[in-house]
Amino acid sequence: MIYQFIDENKDIFGLRWLFRHFHMTPNSYYNYLKDNKAGYRKQKQKICEEIKSIYYNNNRVIGHRVMKIFLARKRINLSKTIVHRYMNRELKLHAVTMRKKRTYVRGEKNKIFPNLLKQNFTADAKKKYGAQILHISGYPMGNCGTTARLLIYMTVV
Repeated sequence: MIYQFIDENKDIFGLRWLFRHFHMTPNSYYNYLKDNKAGYRKQKQKICEEIKSIYYNNNRVIGHRVMKIFLARKRINLSKTIVHRYMNRELKLHAVTMRKKRTYVRGEKNKIFPNLLKQNFTADAKKKYGAQILHISGYPMGNCGTTARLLIYMTVV
């Protein structure tokens, strides 16, 4: 790393020459020497290890929303976006989405009502049906603006 090289060779070359040569500001080098973010990195490393252990102990199916709840139970309070960033961007851990199950069963319909009016509900394959709008009228309905009422006339084309 550049900062370690500067640290080792500052007596030989001089700090100003090394800063000019590497096109860097003295402020960045002195920030490296102070190492202000050491505590932040250590805390972040512990949080990431905790996220990994929770993720793998729960069969790799939980996402960042549920992870936030698990971390809160362990007294680690982070925002949802921070947990999302740690999981998805830095650790590359993603939730497994469960496949949605069908709520219907294929086959015969459950309720078939009798055709009391003796109407023909089948359509011929050769005939094409079209719709013609005869009348549109609007009327106000609360705060929703206007709602159109349509009168449709079905024709055989």
